[in-house]
Amino acid sequence: MTSSYRQITHSTTVFGMVSLIDIVLRIIRVKFVAVILGPAGIGLLALYQSFVHMATSIAGMGMDTSAVRQLSHARGRNDQAMIAHATSAVNIAAVLLGLAGAIVIFVWRDLIAIRLLDDASRAGAVGWLAVAVFASVSGASFSTRLRGHRLIRELAAVRVATAVAATLAAVVLVYMLGQKGILPLVLAVPVAAALFGAMLARKIPVSTQALNRGAISGQMEKIFKQGFLIMLAAALMSLAVLGVLAGVNRVYGLEGAGIFQAAWAVSFVYMGFILEAMGTDYFPRLTEATESGEDVVRLINEQIHAALLTGAPLLVGMIAFAPLLVQVLYSSEFSAAARVIQWMAFGNLVKLAGWPVGFIFVAKGRNGIFLLTQIEWVVVFLLGAWIGTKHFGIEGLGMAFSAVYLFHIGLVCFFARKVVAFRFTRSNLQIFSLLLACCVLLFCLSRISVAASYITGALAIAVFSVFAYKTLKALLGHSPLARLGLGSGSG
Repeated sequence: MTSSYRQITHSTTVFGMVSLIDIVLRIIRVKFVAVILGPAGIGLLALYQSFVHMATSIAGMGMDTSAVRQLSHARGRNDQAMIAHATSAVNIAAVLLGLAGAIVIFVWRDLIAIRLLDDASRAGAVGWLAVAVFASVSGASFSTRLRGHRLIRELAAVRVATAVAATLAAVVLVYMLGQKGILPLVLAVPVAAALFGAMLARKIPVSTQALNRGAISGQMEKIFKQGFLIMLAAALMSLAVLGVLAGVNRVYGLEGAGIFQAAWAVSFVYMGFILEAMGTDYFPRLTEATESGEDVVRLINEQIHAALLTGAPLLVGMIAFAPLLVQVLYSSEFSAAARVIQWMAFGNLVKLAGWPVGFIFVAKGRNGIFLLTQIEWVVVFLLGAWIGTKHFGIEGLGMAFSAVYLFHIGLVCFFARKVVAFRFTRSNLQIFSLLLACCVLLFCLSRISVAASYITGALAIAVFSVFAYKTLKALLGHSPLARLGLGSGSG
């Protein structure tokens, strides 16, 4: 158990430090864009980025997940030939899929501009987004190889380098070009990520034996077969978010879209390092452990335990300090995003407990169940967003986000019990209940007195931080920060 917690804590700590750097840089670039261009600029940036993300999900055919699964299986068997063939398959598929996606976008740029932006004059800009999609899909081959080999530090380096490049691009382009700088900014980020990923992925040793075309084709077939349903699920989720964003744009304008994007970004950035650590380290380990049901259930509960411990201070802080976060990260024009963030924090709490469970379906190749759970997510989110905005305005989007994960965790756990006899441990249920009660208290306080919410929130953050540190130290036998030289290595 200690070894597993060490691996979980190591990956989470590394990505925690990376996220800290990313957050600082994100504050700089987002604040810069928000101050110069306002909510309308953030809204346009969100529409472009959401479209690129959705198109990448479709064009990528789920390769970033299915290929990691193939590489993890090969590594678990120490099959160097299989690793070499899978690597070649990933590289070839990424370029072909990226080209296909870019061509489709360029050909349909007029229709996309009208449907997405309600502005035919932006067709030229949409055509340029094809470059971003090609870079994202083809560049995913490099990050996939790094994830498949569980090279956490290299992945972290790519993320930091990309964040630095994105910040420099945002400051220079927006300052010089104003709103016209948003398009080249959207293009620059995936291109930079692909270049940095290529530099580090080249260092991964690959067998020099002769490659067999039939074996490469076989690997590509497996990757596409496993990835299709994953792609479909990811595309549906991305399309749902893009659809909500486009709907908000039509009803509330780019300013409303910018406010929704601000809340969405804050929620995902601050929880991102935990979720990214799951995808980078936990998923490959779960794939390698699928032979034993007991081992799988133990690993899932350990990941949930670590996620709740490390995420607790962040969730508490998001609810207590949401108004201050919005003011610091954006500007007073985005104040409406604070309440959306507070509602979304409840969804993120449930998400931390449910996400590790959902990985089991892909790890075990039960992609049909995985797709069903994602369809449920899309349906509930769209329905919740429609009802929420109709009765509560933009704040209703935060309510919809929380509702979707409440339904989602119930369905995921139902199927997980059928597949691997999964049950939450008592300690996980206790931590979840305590954290939920604290979040409800802070949420209510924030409606009564902002000052009381800040004071109580600061105390709660301190308590949960100390509790998490001591719990992880007891499980690990040393400070969870020891590997970074920030804590005592003794027990």
